[in-house]
Amino acid sequence: MIKILIVDDSFAARMYLANLLDDQGFFLHFAGNGKEALDKIKTYHPDLMIMDLLMPEMDGTEVLRRLRSVSNAPFSIVLSADIQEPTQKRCFELGANAFLAKPVNKQVLIGQIQLLLKNNL
Repeated sequence: MIKILIVDDSFAARMYLANLLDDQGFFLHFAGNGKEALDKIKTYHPDLMIMDLLMPEMDGTEVLRRLRSVSNAPFSIVLSADIQEPTQKRCFELGANAFLAKPVNKQVLIGQIQLLLKNNL
């Protein structure tokens, strides 16, 4: 079963994403900030992480930076309302596999997940 970690400081945003993915057969884990996300990655070894950028304690860019040194790091999809080119470029430089604008469309998100995981599981 494909394991996905949803990381966002907003409970409502986490539940929105969970509802979008509910009928896809994924096993979902949740984290409310970057520090918690890194702990859950070590514990649950998700295949993919869907993460907001702006969070308290540790933001998404710091998570991406730290994942560089983690073996078997999950694929990373960044979700953000800040869709400026420099923001997206920075995320890709830090290792993000995809960048999607908030609020995300269900078909776009599922398509991106399928594309990332297609030949890797």
